[in-house]
Order: sequence, then C-alpha cells, then structure tokens
Amino acid sequence: MIHKKYPCSLNLMVVGLCVILVGRVAASLLIFLMLQRGIEYLDEDKPPPLVTAAPRQAPAPELTELERAIAEGVRCRGNRCEVDRSVVDKVLANTSDLARSARFVPSLRDHKPDGFKVYAIRPGSIYAKLGLQSGDLIKSINDLDLATPDKALEAYVKLKPASHLTLLLERRGENMTREYQIR
Repeated sequence: MIHKKYPCSLNLMVVGLCVILVGRVAASLLIFLMLQRGIEYLDEDKPPPLVTAAPRQAPAPELTELERAIAEGVRCRGNRCEVDRSVVDKVLANTSDLARSARFVPSLRDHKPDGFKVYAIRPGSIYAKLGLQSGDLIKSINDLDLATPDKALEAYVKLKPASHLTLLLERRGENMTREYQIR
C-alpha cells in the first residue's frame, strides 16, 4: 500500500545519504529514479508492487568492460568487502546500467520510516557483488540511523569522506552487518 509521495526536493535530501552507501553507488540509482518518478513509502505489511520485466535476452558470452571491472575490483570474504575506488567511479559513470541493477525503496514500520529496502538486484551487478540481497532493509551506516530525512542528511554529511562503511541491515528478520573498505 502506498502511503504518500514526497516532493523531489525532500526525496533528494533523504537520498543524499545513499551517496555514501555501498561505495556511493546506491545514491546514483535513487537520484536517477527519483528524477524520473519520485519516491514512494511502502507499508511493511504489503509487498512492493510487482514490476514486470522485459523478456530476458540470452547472456553475452563475454563480460563487458564494466562487468570485468566489477568482478576484478570488488573482493568479498564473508561480510567484508574491499572495493577499488576506480570501480566506484566506473559504476557511477554508467547510470543506465546502474539504474537497472536494483531498486531501493524507503521502508515504513509501524507507519514510521526505518530505512531503505532493496529489491530486484540483478545477478552480476555491483549490488550483488557487494553481497546485498533482494529484501534487505538497510537500517544504518557507521551507526548513523537512516530512519528520517534529517538523520539521513546528517549521516550523509558525516560519511561523505569515509573510506570505511559499516552497514547494519535486516535480512529475513535478522540483523546483520556488512563492512566495506573503499581503496
């Protein structure tokens, strides 16, 4: 159930924090999508609206330059990842691929914002390589809460120069952390 649409200026403030999230990749997707259609808050009791995908084409036998860069520049072991800054730059430069890689939706619990839900993560995308899964709820970054636009903006300002990020997320009802080192 969609509760409310917010004006784009507030959306950009809410999304500003995500410039830091996952090597500054998530924000580009959110800002790109918000400029096209705005942002919607979803009730936690209802699933997000279904989005029908275009028919899939057979995968190309060779990796693209971006896919190769992601495969080589993101190294994960368990819940810790090291990301080459050059990969972040390449991903952010390709907004069309980034926009098709996942969907981020602000989430409500008991009618209060409680973070961002991630849906429709494409296999092989930067989000998949970083260990995010469809349905993950991103709750905080470096212990900075993402529940409200004011808190998200505060976290954005504090984390802008960060090279180490700790994400607190909820996956299938269980809290977990993911660590990202950007080099």
